[in-house]
Amino acid sequence: MPNFLKFKFLLFATTLLVLSSCEHKPDLNNYNWILGEWEIRQDHSEIFEVWKPVSDTLYEGFNFTVKEDGDTAMNEHLWLESREGKVLLSAKLYGYNEDERIFFTLTKKNKRTARFENKRYDLPTVIKYHKSGMHFLEVQISSNGEKQAPIKMHKVEKKKRRK
Repeated sequence: MPNFLKFKFLLFATTLLVLSSCEHKPDLNNYNWILGEWEIRQDHSEIFEVWKPVSDTLYEGFNFTVKEDGDTAMNEHLWLESREGKVLLSAKLYGYNEDERIFFTLTKKNKRTARFENKRYDLPTVIKYHKSGMHFLEVQISSNGEKQAPIKMHKVEKKKRRK
């Protein structure tokens, strides 16, 4: 084999080895639209979902209700993470599943939508987050093909402090 072909083969083999050894870590920056404080107003209460970055591979969220009398109840603790080459959404619903985290795997994504599934869990089997506008986020859950109406949240804007 001529030296040029040996060099070309060696270069190809080295490139292949380097590329195959690189660990793929999905970038959570593609989901930074979920970050912030989101609110749903109901008759006698407000529900908040707050997402904050913990690291470049982990976002943490909380969902809680504030009643008209000021009483606050924690509903769920949420995580969005990049792990083992996948993007996972997990939730700990207080009072359900013995307070253990339930994991959902990303199955569909685009610039404004992230769909997560766990077919082994009965309710819900699908959770979909959709950024429906600059200040709006919709969450839709479904089980066995039956979709519930989307929960429409609006972003809570931080108030500017006066000096």
